[in-house]
Amino acid sequence: MGQAPLPNNEAARVKALRQLSILGTAPEAAFDDLTRLAAYICQVPIALVGLVDGDRLWFKSKVGLDVSEISRDETFCTQVMLQADLLVVGDAQQDERFANSPLVQADPAIRFYAGAPLITAEGYGLGTLCVLDYVPRQLNSAQLEALQALARQVMAQLELRRSLAELTETRNRSNDILESITDAFLARETTLLQQAILDGANYTIISTDIDGTIRTFNRAAERMLGYSADEVVGKTTPLLIHDLQEVEQRARELSEELGVAIAPGFECFVAKIRADGVEEREWTYIRKDGSRFPILLSATGLRDSNGNLTGFLGIGSDISDRKQAEEMLKLQSLRSQLLAEMSLKIRQSLQLDEILQTTVTEVQKIFQSDRVLIFRLDAEGRGRVVQEAVAPGWSSTLDLKVQDDCFGSDYLKKYRQGRTYTVNDVDTAGLEPCLVNFLEYLSVKSKLVMPILLKDQFWGLLIVHQCDRPRQWTALEVELMQQLANQIGIALAQAQMLEQATLQSQELARSNADLEQFAYVASHDLQEPLRMVASYLQLLERRYRGQLDDTADEFIDYAVDGAARMQTLINDLLDYSRVDSRGKSFVIISGSAILDRAIANLQPAIEAANATLTCAPLPKIMADATQLTQLFQNLISNALKFHSDQPLHIHVSAQHQADAWLLSVQDNGIGIDSEYADRIFLIFQRLHSRGEYPGTGIGLAICKKIVERHGGNIWVESQPGQGSTFYFTIPDRRGNSA
Repeated sequence: MGQAPLPNNEAARVKALRQLSILGTAPEAAFDDLTRLAAYICQVPIALVGLVDGDRLWFKSKVGLDVSEISRDETFCTQVMLQADLLVVGDAQQDERFANSPLVQADPAIRFYAGAPLITAEGYGLGTLCVLDYVPRQLNSAQLEALQALARQVMAQLELRRSLAELTETRNRSNDILESITDAFLARETTLLQQAILDGANYTIISTDIDGTIRTFNRAAERMLGYSADEVVGKTTPLLIHDLQEVEQRARELSEELGVAIAPGFECFVAKIRADGVEEREWTYIRKDGSRFPILLSATGLRDSNGNLTGFLGIGSDISDRKQAEEMLKLQSLRSQLLAEMSLKIRQSLQLDEILQTTVTEVQKIFQSDRVLIFRLDAEGRGRVVQEAVAPGWSSTLDLKVQDDCFGSDYLKKYRQGRTYTVNDVDTAGLEPCLVNFLEYLSVKSKLVMPILLKDQFWGLLIVHQCDRPRQWTALEVELMQQLANQIGIALAQAQMLEQATLQSQELARSNADLEQFAYVASHDLQEPLRMVASYLQLLERRYRGQLDDTADEFIDYAVDGAARMQTLINDLLDYSRVDSRGKSFVIISGSAILDRAIANLQPAIEAANATLTCAPLPKIMADATQLTQLFQNLISNALKFHSDQPLHIHVSAQHQADAWLLSVQDNGIGIDSEYADRIFLIFQRLHSRGEYPGTGIGLAICKKIVERHGGNIWVESQPGQGSTFYFTIPDRRGNSA
C-alpha cells in the first residue's frame, strides 16, 4: 500500500478539520458511546473514530486498539474518503488495494474492515467510523445500516462542536461591540462617530434615571420593539417591555440571594448593579404588537464626575438565532443519545414489544409531547394502537381499533411511498371532516406522522400528538422521527430474521439429532455383520488365493478392500455422530501436550512421508482433550495425504487475538482452489477420486464439528500448488497468553 491519494479539496478539508479544534483532545463519552455501540452491533473486537489530518490518522475514540494515531499512508480510511461511501473489505489479504499494508501484513494483522465516511455539509471528508476484525467476515444489511446511522451521529457530534465554537466566537465579538457602545455612551463629550455608534448599533440601548424612568431610546430599540422614542421616554421599562412573570421570578431569586425583600419592579434590574457595577442576564422583550423575543441584557450604572450614581444603561442583543441554535443543538444531542440507546436496546433484546415501548417512551420525553403511539395498519386501512406513551391528563388510545374511510387505499398509498405527514394546527389544516372528527375525539391539536417500513414494505405508523396547543414541527424533529422510524424498521427486520432463524435452528437441530441417531444406530448395527463378512472374506483370501484363476483372485481383492473401506467409513460416521453426544467436559489442557499426542499417533505416517513437522509454543486452553487431539490428528493427516513432490513441511502455530486463540496448521502440499474452501468441510465432500487419494470425505467435517462445539470457527486459505493453511479459533476462557 503506497502513498495515499489525496482528495481534490485536501487543503480546504484539512482546514475544516482543524477549525474544529478537536485533534489531540481527551476522550469524550459522546464519541466513546457511539464507538462501543458500533463494536457491539457489528460484533467485532475493534471500532474507531478516526480523523485524517495532513499526514496522520488520529483516533478521537477507539475500542480494542492501544495506539492514538498511525501514518495516513497505512490506512483504509483514505480510500473511504475518496469514494465518500461505505467501504467493506471482507478479506484484506485478498484485496490488492490493502494486501501489502503494514496493518494487514504485521501487527495488528487486520483481515476485515468496514468504514463509513464522516462528511461535513460542505462535502469535506474528515475521517471515518470504522470496525475491524482479525479474521475475514461480512456484515449483514442491518449491521451496515446501523454503522452508517452511527457515523451520522458521530458527524452530528462534530457539527455540534463546531456550532458551539461559532457561538462562543460570536459571543466574544458581541462583548467587544458592547464595550465600544458603553464607552461611547459614557463619554463626557459625544463625538459624531460615537453618536453614529449609538444610533447605528444593532442593539437596543435604553438609559434610565435613578428610579427607572426612561431617558433615551435608540433607533435599534425603536425598530426591534415597535415603539417610537416619544412613546416610551418618561415611562418605566419593566411595565412596558418586560414579561411580568420573569420579573416576579427574578424578584424571588434576588430576595433569597441578597437576604432582603426585592419588589417585582425596576429594582430587579439594578439591585446588584448598585453593589457590583454590571449585570448580564437573559430576558424576554415584549414588542408593541405583543410578540416576544429573547435578549441578552447587559446593564451598568451611570455616574457623574464625582462617582455618584445618576442612572442606568441597558444594552440588549437579540439572541433569537442563538437560542434557536442552542435548542437545535440540544435536540441534536438528545437525538444522538436516543438513537444510540434505541440501537443498543434493539440489539440487546430483539423483543419487539420492549423495543416499541422504549421508542414511544423516549420520543415522548424528547419531544415533550402529550402522546406518542405506534399504530399498526393493514392493507384495508384497519388498524390498532399497539404501543403508546401518554402524558397525565390525556386519554389512552392503547388497543384503539380504527376502521374509517379516512384511511382508505389512496391515503395509505402515500405512506407506503415513505410520506411524512405533519399537521401544525388541526383547525386550519384543511383536513377531511372525518379525520378532523377523529382527531377531535382524541383531543389532538397537532400531529407528526412517520411511516414505518419493513424491508420497503409498509408496516405501520409512528405518531406524535400535541393535545394542549397547535405546534410548528421543525425540520430537525421531522428528521429525528425519520431516523427513529428507520430504527424500528431494522428492529422489525431483525426480530423477523430471529424468528426465522430460531425455527430453522430448531428444525436443523432436530434433523441433525435424527441424522446423528441414525448414523450411530446404523453404524453400530452394521458393525457386527460387516465384521463377519470381512472375516470370511479374509479367510477365503488366505485359503483359496492361487487355487482359483486370476479373475477370482481379483474379485476376492475387491471384496476385501471394499469391506475394509466400509469399516473405515462406519468408524468415521460413528466419530462424526459422537462429537456432540459423546464429547467430554472442557478442562484446562496444554496445547503442546495435545499436539505431541497427535504426532505420536501419526509417527509411522510422518516417517513414511519423510515429512518435517515444526511447532511454535502452544497455549493452555479450555477444551476437550480427546477431541482436540483428533482435530490436530485429522489436519496433520490431511497434510500428509495431499503432499506434493517437494519435501513436505508442516508447521503448527498459535496467536492470541482479542478473546480467542487463533491456531493454524500450515503445509506446502498441493493446495486447493479458493472456490472449494467451504465445500471441503461438508460431510462426504471430496475434491479427488479415491484412486488418487484415499479417504471417506468425513475427516474435515469432523474437524468443523469439533471446532464449533468449542465455540470457534475453522477455515482454510490456499492456492493450488502453494500449500494450505488451516485456521481455527478456540475461545480464550482463561484470558492467558502462551
